Amino acid sequence: MERRKEPRIKLNIRQPVILAVLSAAGSHVIEAYLLEISGSGLQLRVPKRIPCGAPVQIDWNNTLMLGEICRCEPEAGAYTVGVQLSQTLAEPKVESDSEMRISRR
Repeated sequence: MERRKEPRIKLNIRQPVILAVLSAAGSHVIEAYLLEISGSGLQLRVPKRIPCGAPVQIDWNNTLMLGEICRCEPEAGAYTVGVQLSQTLAEPKVESDSEMRISRR
């Protein structure tokens, strides 16, 4: 039985995202691969275990996301982690000159 509140979109992105595990001692940056995304969470593949409850920052496609690890399971020599997002900050889109001229007509 499906218990998710939001639909998830499976992604096939070969380019890694930057995942920073945050702590009082500083951050530890690792490469991660985005597997699924929803409005409030992500599923990532990472090379090592990240403890549940760890705060993280994900940098992907000019978007900065903050969240917390809510699940970490071993899978085929790596780990699949679930991230519950708390904030998402996207870089504003800059219109090209031609787009600005068209929209002003």
